Amino acid sequence: MYITECESDIVEEIETRLTESDEASAVTCNGTRKTSSFETPWSDKVTSNPIEDFCSEVGPTVEIPETPLDIFLLFFTPESLKHIEVESNRYAKQIMTSEEYDEWKPIDVADLKAFLGFQILMGLNKLPSVDDYWKQSQVYHYSPIADKISRRRYREISRYLHYSDNSKLALRGSAGYDRLGKIRPLLEQIQSRCATLYKPSKHLAIDEAMIKFQGRSSLKQYMPKKPIKRGIKVWVLADSTNGYFCRLQVYTGHQTSVERGLGARVVKDLSQDIYGKWHHVYFDNFFTSKQLLCDLESLGTYGCGTARKDRLGFPDEL
Repeated sequence: MYITECESDIVEEIETRLTESDEASAVTCNGTRKTSSFETPWSDKVTSNPIEDFCSEVGPTVEIPETPLDIFLLFFTPESLKHIEVESNRYAKQIMTSEEYDEWKPIDVADLKAFLGFQILMGLNKLPSVDDYWKQSQVYHYSPIADKISRRRYREISRYLHYSDNSKLALRGSAGYDRLGKIRPLLEQIQSRCATLYKPSKHLAIDEAMIKFQGRSSLKQYMPKKPIKRGIKVWVLADSTNGYFCRLQVYTGHQTSVERGLGARVVKDLSQDIYGKWHHVYFDNFFTSKQLLCDLESLGTYGCGTARKDRLGFPDEL
């Protein structure tokens, strides 16, 4: 069959006709699949729907600073650093004895900026142990850190660095428990800045990314087919033209004992800032479903993705 319509129009129409939502899938008691109430009859005719024009400004919303430090501080704002200062000192007071707290030098924003800088330097100049940066041996001694902060002070800031008030966090196993509760305020602040500082282009992509992590954490995932096989999995909405992260969501496991429609939920969560502007969002067959594409279109966003042939609603002819 030869198709003369615009390729993007055809892809959109075919994806809408062929895929079906995971949320609509159901199984009877004897294990057979139920027929979806919104299953669309298959046809060999391809029709074109009018494609709405993309209607949003694109690009940075602020003047881009010249130095890496100033760009970093666009995301770690004075308000963010002040929040970390308050919570770190609060945490120190919560766990110290009165005698220890009397000798405690409170952390301030200047300390935090220096500490974050030291963390970046340690990533660029890796040594076997953190203590090695303060060794007197010329083989290990690293003056940019050792001459600026004592090892004891560095350890103190590392120990008490905090982003939330522990007394207000729900306990593990209780209603409202958040596995990311200790860093949730920081994540939300950075998310807000990512959305505020840049207006994405027409074409966006949603996929999973891995943050390399070899330590111990219940959040750590193993994905053998990824370049980074072990780490923290993150769902990402990124601008297809430059890779800018518009929004991200850390994967913490199933939100309920049996979570259905995970792919659709992730896409909708990540796309909430772009509705109504007719962006084109692309994703793989883990996410794609007919109902998701229809839902996105009703919210002023186009979706396009590869489809799994065993999805409910996929035509037998294919």
